[in-house]
Amino acid sequence: MALKNLTGGCLCGSVRYSISEKPQRGYICHCRFCQKQTGMGARPAITVDKASVEIHGDSVGQYKHVIPDHGRAIFPTFCSKCGTSLGSTLERFPDVQVINIGTLDNPGSAATPKVID
Repeated sequence: MALKNLTGGCLCGSVRYSISEKPQRGYICHCRFCQKQTGMGARPAITVDKASVEIHGDSVGQYKHVIPDHGRAIFPTFCSKCGTSLGSTLERFPDVQVINIGTLDNPGSAATPKVID
């Protein structure tokens, strides 16, 4: 995995975040939620310990979406000004923060993603 102290944010700069610990894993998810959330065929992301993430900004938005296949909630995080999808938290894994790799300042420093379905 990559180095710790990763940083990133949204397109307009209203939301910034920093991660003080190394990512747990990198992955590319092809589930229908990830396709809809990104508008692409998959979502490249990393998982990190939620306690290691600090998100700053006055336009941080979040909503609850229940996945029909299993009934558990996912909480996507986004910038309410520019709409950038930053990542999400999961009901099933409350101590994990998912970060969309494309929102990192240096996406190549995050991890080598593995494809999952």
